[in-house]
Amino acid sequence: MHRILYLAFIFTLSSAIFLSSCKKDPLLIDNHLDTTITGNEPPPFYGISELQIKLYINKLYVDLIGRQPTTVELDDNFTYLKSNSLSANSRGVIVDQSLSPLNTSVSIKENIPLVLNNTILQNNSSTSESAVFEIQIRDRANHYSNILTTPPITVLP
Repeated sequence: MHRILYLAFIFTLSSAIFLSSCKKDPLLIDNHLDTTITGNEPPPFYGISELQIKLYINKLYVDLIGRQPTTVELDDNFTYLKSNSLSANSRGVIVDQSLSPLNTSVSIKENIPLVLNNTILQNNSSTSESAVFEIQIRDRANHYSNILTTPPITVLP
């Protein structure tokens, strides 16, 4: 009888321990792969980032003169581009300055075909006249070249 009471006690005790033990929370998987949030739109940005501008300046220096810009050159050109709204004219000025830094000059030697339409003789009775032309080139940044004077050219009627 002691044995039956003992077994009943053990069974009751183990049942109480088993039933009152900690319960494990169910495993919840929160998967956001296909979740669409309505009304969630990125803020509008219609400009060019600071990084893109600095990369543009860096690429200009590397491509045109074969080196990276100094920190001062990068900052100065960045400020200049931003203050001129990244205009084509301001980009042209930076290209010109990169090719010809301050107090230096770049010599460009090229044959430029030039057609002078409607060149007339000043003296109607003459069969030919001599003319001299002065030519000057202006670039995008409104910088002027040296004045070239042609040798005398014979103008025929």
